[in-house]
Amino acid sequence: MKRAVVAYIPVLHEGYRRFLQRHPHPIFLIDEALPKDVRALEPALIAAALTAWGHELIADRAALDGATLILPDEDVSHRIVERDFPRHAVLYDPVFLRWDKTRTVRLLEPQPHAATDELAAAAEFEAAKSIDWWRRVGAAIRFADGTIDAAHNQHLPH
Repeated sequence: MKRAVVAYIPVLHEGYRRFLQRHPHPIFLIDEALPKDVRALEPALIAAALTAWGHELIADRAALDGATLILPDEDVSHRIVERDFPRHAVLYDPVFLRWDKTRTVRLLEPQPHAATDELAAAAEFEAAKSIDWWRRVGAAIRFADGTIDAAHNQHLPH
């Protein structure tokens, strides 16, 4: 079974390098610019850079017939597949390469950290120290070394 990477690459950065390293297959570049990509490089520059990195590029879309396509799992890739490759087998890699609307608007349940109770207790204990009974506010932070520091609001005369 032959595979090919299909990607819209507006700029080159470490994320794309790693993505392409993980998928060492010929690459078909989507060479259309998206309206919001004002910093996008010319597709010819991206192609030249990828060739210099040792990647094989596919120039003709017909060469993708029968191939399993590998794309980053982002909104742009899904639109490209729906529009241009609806009958291809597709594998999506959940790599983060650029802002993706579907990830941004996805509703996720908050997952509290196991130590949240300890921080909440420290913040509540600190808030109780405030003499401003209208606004008893406490805050706690855990530093990288594991220590916790807390503070409370201090009412000052005005």
